[in-house]
Amino acid sequence: MNPVIIQKRIFEIRGQRIMLDFHLAELYQVETKALNQAIKRNAEKFPKDFMFRINKRYKPDPPTDGRSTGHLYYAAMEISDD
Repeated sequence: MNPVIIQKRIFEIRGQRIMLDFHLAELYQVETKALNQAIKRNAEKFPKDFMFRINKRYKPDPPTDGRSTGHLYYAAMEISDD
């Protein structure tokens, strides 16, 4: 995937750089549901606050690829190398 496209899909919420679950799934070429399930199954491999639910206040526009979702999206935070 083009780095410019990836950069456009990184958002900042409350000072945290995040990527929405459906964008991250697209990057890894998997379905969003599969990505979220894999993260839940392997939760011990990620920082405790790696992924969180976006509330309605921050909910973005729906995906433009025709998918209609009624759920609130998950956001994955940037993991630092500290």
